[in-house]
Amino acid sequence: MTDADVALFTSRFGFEGLSLVLLEAMAHARPCVVTRIGGYLEACDDAGIAVEVGDADAVARAVAHLYDDDERRRALGAAARARASRFTWDATAAKLIDAAEEALRRHRQHEHR
Repeated sequence: MTDADVALFTSRFGFEGLSLVLLEAMAHARPCVVTRIGGYLEACDDAGIAVEVGDADAVARAVAHLYDDDERRRALGAAARARASRFTWDATAAKLIDAAEEALRRHRQHEHR
C-alpha cells in the first residue's frame, strides 16, 4: 500500500459496504478513485475522485489525471488522510450507541401513544 501512488476501488455492482482497505489507503494519504456507490462514497466524499459504475474510460481518465497532476494528487492524499481519521473504532462505537439510544427513545414514544 505504501508504494502505491493512487488507490483504485471500483465495482460493477450497485452496492459496496464501507471498505476497510479503502480506509487504509486513505490513512496512508493515497488519493482514491472509486465508483459512485454506497460505502465508497461515504468514505471518500470529496477526498477522492468518484466515477460512475461501469465507466472504464472515466476510471482511466481519473487515474491519468492524478498521475499528471502532482499537486492535485498530494492534495487529495492529504484530504484522504484527514477524512480517514474520522473513521475510528471509537467514533464508530459512539455512532452505534447514539443510534441505539435514538431507536430506544422512538420505541418508548411509540409505546406511550
